[in-house]
Amino acid sequence: MPPIKRSARITLSAVAADAGVALSTASVILSENQEYLRNFSPSTILRVRKSAQRLGYRANLFASGLPGKGSSLFFMLAVPALDPGTPGAHYSWGLHGDLMGGVAETAHEAGVFPIVVLFKPQPGGADSQSFDRVLHGGAFGAIVCSPPAPLEKILRQRIKESQPIVVVFPERVSEWSSNVVDIDNVALGEQAGQLFARQRRRKWLIILDEENEEAHALRLRGFQKVARECRARVERLPCPHEVSADEASVRVAPWLAKFRPDAVFALASRTAQGFLHACKRVGVEAGTEVLLVGCDCSIWQTPLLPRITSLEASWRQVGETAMQQLGRMRDDGGSRFGSILLPPTLVPGDTCPPAN
Repeated sequence: MPPIKRSARITLSAVAADAGVALSTASVILSENQEYLRNFSPSTILRVRKSAQRLGYRANLFASGLPGKGSSLFFMLAVPALDPGTPGAHYSWGLHGDLMGGVAETAHEAGVFPIVVLFKPQPGGADSQSFDRVLHGGAFGAIVCSPPAPLEKILRQRIKESQPIVVVFPERVSEWSSNVVDIDNVALGEQAGQLFARQRRRKWLIILDEENEEAHALRLRGFQKVARECRARVERLPCPHEVSADEASVRVAPWLAKFRPDAVFALASRTAQGFLHACKRVGVEAGTEVLLVGCDCSIWQTPLLPRITSLEASWRQVGETAMQQLGRMRDDGGSRFGSILLPPTLVPGDTCPPAN
């Protein structure tokens, strides 16, 4: 019998109703997964297939990619869901947008499609369990940005089970022996120090998070290496992760007035912004009296304040690289690649002009 004429998209529910079976039964049968087909009688399988053919049904993601088969067209792109009340959340969304843009553009060229998922760490790993069910339900692999610990555990297991996984910006890159795309944070710290050393600055201040993030520790390591080489003095100013730029300026101003550094390296954009405000408070001119280099500051600009010279990851390049590795694993049938640390990008600004 020829397919019936239809005026709307035929859904899996319509196929199930036509065959007289449950929606889940139709979905599993149309997945063509031999392991699951053994659970149904030949007559039920034939009835579902005939209904799908007669109605002109075209398989969706979950019907074509149940466990053990996996769709070759869809992958998961998971990024943290940021609380709008978090200081600097709108800037972070801009960076995540660059990451997703790099992934999407490269995926388009490869003819594959992302399923975008937002996650928040939940007690007991509830978000991670939901993520695992979706990943288990049809995506051939995943790109995950800064996964929390419960999700990391799931991703490691997926890699062991030969599913392509790429982790970008993990909280602790040292705990991943493979499958990571990140920025070379040691090189970033070294480059900041070299910018100051070339201008013969020797009294340095570094503003870092109190939470002791591994990325910041690596930047500090590179920065201190250059400081030792050029015999610069380095003072540290810890700053809570949750403070806003205005709150950071209040915290920084006394240090600026007392220590009078000639070069400052801020490991977060909000503390770099806070330092600029602190300069106005104590009457110090950024870019001449004191040099300032921040991180991930290129998307930030405010009237009447100088543009911050910034060292940062190209989030778009990270997204492109992650997608390239995911596609390569899919094509090669592998699930591992050697971790990639991309070089930092220098975005020129007014607070640390080039040395003459």
